[in-house]
Amino acid sequence: MMNRKQLIDNLLNNFQVVKNKMHAVIAAELKSGITNSQWFVLCIIERNKDFGIKELSKMLGISSSASTQLVNAFLKDKYVVRTTGLIDWRELDLKLSEKGKKVVMELRKKQREMAKQFFKGLNDKELKQFVTLQNKILKNHEN
Repeated sequence: MMNRKQLIDNLLNNFQVVKNKMHAVIAAELKSGITNSQWFVLCIIERNKDFGIKELSKMLGISSSASTQLVNAFLKDKYVVRTTGLIDWRELDLKLSEKGKKVVMELRKKQREMAKQFFKGLNDKELKQFVTLQNKILKNHEN
């Protein structure tokens, strides 16, 4: 029987396997050329309002210049647009462009299809229980 440490290690490994498989399949099927890291950043930009380079740098734990390089690539490829900040006109807020929104929607659709495959072995009751347990786990991180 596995002890708690082994169970947690197993769980972390399983999370990584699921993540890697999802990213590999999604990347292979999409023609957008979006990398896993870029996908992650696009999701951050999508979920946050009044969000600029400073906030992105802080969230990713990277320098402002590194964040600027990421964002400049998105701007060049027209996935992101900059707008003047609502609070401080000197700040530039980041938002997804229509092209960026389309790519995120397409990626999310592929992600859902993959998730359906991963969870097809669970019945509705088990899936609901899994989500309940996940939410309980995530609440620990909020504190």
